[in-house]
Amino acid sequence: MASMTRRAVLATAFAAALACASPLSAANAGDMRIAFGDLPGIESIQTLAAIERAKERGVNVELIVLNDEDLAAQAIVGGQADVGIGAPYTLIQKVGVPIRIFAQISTLRFFPVVNSEFYKEWKDLDGQEVAVQARGSGTEAVMLLMAKNHGIKLGNISYVPGSEVRRNALLQG
Repeated sequence: MASMTRRAVLATAFAAALACASPLSAANAGDMRIAFGDLPGIESIQTLAAIERAKERGVNVELIVLNDEDLAAQAIVGGQADVGIGAPYTLIQKVGVPIRIFAQISTLRFFPVVNSEFYKEWKDLDGQEVAVQARGSGTEAVMLLMAKNHGIKLGNISYVPGSEVRRNALLQG
């Protein structure tokens, strides 16, 4: 519950920043193109509400919905967006583009889910195939860190995009 409260506080802060970004009249508020690196869902309701509040304050917001966080960062680099919402780790680390993270909207929640009949502890995952959110994501980073901390080497890593896809996979077992 504490993380949900923190998420709500961060979303409120983001909403306030967007809403107060330009207290000018609608004619002078300007334009903002936001590349959203995920499919809109329940996890992003606070961010979507913040965008709507900014529109109410006269900011002309164009929301560009993309199915991948890397695409949101690429939209920034390519000049198609002013702000990207997503994790640009891959572009920052591997490509070295001139972008930076200036705010963290939510904290990473890491839930390693396994079949408890076969996997009792971390060493049981040695050499096994795993699935994480996206290449270069926080989920992948935590999974690799846990493997290192427990002295195991993971097998093939599969990448499952989108929050809704992951939620549905977890619900289906």
